[in-house]
Amino acid sequence: MAEVLTEVIAYGFKELYLYRIEALAANWNTASMKIPERVEFTKEGTVREDYVVDEINENSERYSLLKYEWIKAKNDCILKK
Repeated sequence: MAEVLTEVIAYGFKELYLYRIEALAANWNTASMKIPERVEFTKEGTVREDYVVDEINENSERYSLLKYEWIKAKNDCILKK
């Protein structure tokens, strides 16, 4: 999953000229929260009661990656090889 996500992120920054990419994960789903963390996203915090499941308001964790952070992480990875 992380490999595919890195390609989607690269497409967003290179081809779509995005400056910021966000990800939301249900705060009870630890596996989903690990995915953005693996690809260098920064956890920004909890979005309270932002969606409803079975008439219950649920919270999400918000992550973001800025273009310059992605460039730095990519360069750091190249230098480590």
